[in-house]
Formats: sequence, C-alpha cells, structure tokens
Amino acid sequence: MEQSIDEMILPTPKQVEKGDSILVSNSPGINNTEMMWCYLGPNKLYGMIVLASVFILLILIIGKKKGITTIASLVFTVSAIFAVYIPSILSGKNIYLSTCIISIFVILSSLIIINGLSKKTLCAVVGNIGGILIAGILALFVNSALEITGMVDQDYVFLTMLEGDISIDLRAVVW
Repeated sequence: MEQSIDEMILPTPKQVEKGDSILVSNSPGINNTEMMWCYLGPNKLYGMIVLASVFILLILIIGKKKGITTIASLVFTVSAIFAVYIPSILSGKNIYLSTCIISIFVILSSLIIINGLSKKTLCAVVGNIGGILIAGILALFVNSALEITGMVDQDYVFLTMLEGDISIDLRAVVW
C-alpha cells in the first residue's frame, strides 16, 4: 500500500472516544442564533501536573537547600508573569517597557533569593539588567529596520480578534 506525501508528513489525529478528556471551545454561531463548538485537542493537564511534579522533585533531590530557593524563585517569576506581565499586555501597556520591568524584577528577586546579597550577586544583577536593556533597545531598532509585522503564524490572527478594547502590539509580542 503506497502512501501519498501528505499522509506521510501530516500526523493522523486521534479519534475522540468515550471517556477521553478533551478541550473544546464555544462561540456564537451565524447570526448569534446557536453556539458553535470546536474541538481544540486532548486535555493535557494531568500530564503537565505529573511532569511539573517530577521536575520539582528532581530540583529538590539534586539541589537540596539551593533547590528550595530555586523553587521559591520560580514561584516569584511565574507570579510576576501571570499577575502583572500578561495583564499589562492585555490592558495595552507598552510591551517593551513591561518586559524590561518584569525582567528586572525577576532578575533581582531570583538572584537575591538564590544567592543572597553579595558583591557577586550585585555584579550578576547589573550584568543581566544591562543585557535586558540593550536587548530592548536593539529590538526597537530591529523591528523598525526590518519592518516586522508581528504576524508570525496563524495563531497571531486570534490575538487581533480578542473581544473588547484590547489592542496588542504584535511586533512587540514577537520580541
């Protein structure tokens, strides 16, 4: 039996069976008369929880006391991203500035939590912040020089279709 090129390259989607845990999305149909449901894919939450648990366990086993501070630092980083950074982007704030501020916060909190206050930590903080600021300035110039649009793939179209008064700078998101 000979397969076509499309059949060899494209993965065959798994058929959904009774008992499968899946993700679906709903949206108003044509003329807002009925809801349209769209299959998004399998629910991967359980696998992600197992993977995160193994990751944290390995950090604790290998890192011991340093592993505990590393996890605390990771909690601060994730909290900053989900509690401050993403909401600032969705509210239309300058992504370049938000990225630099959150990055500086993450650098400061992570290095101080993990290494404590010392000259070595201060040097690392200054070096990292310098790198972030230079990358931000370069991104502004490169985006203009290369005329980057921000439309990297079809998923970015969904960002332009968000409901409400949300205006996201897709060029900055690429950065």
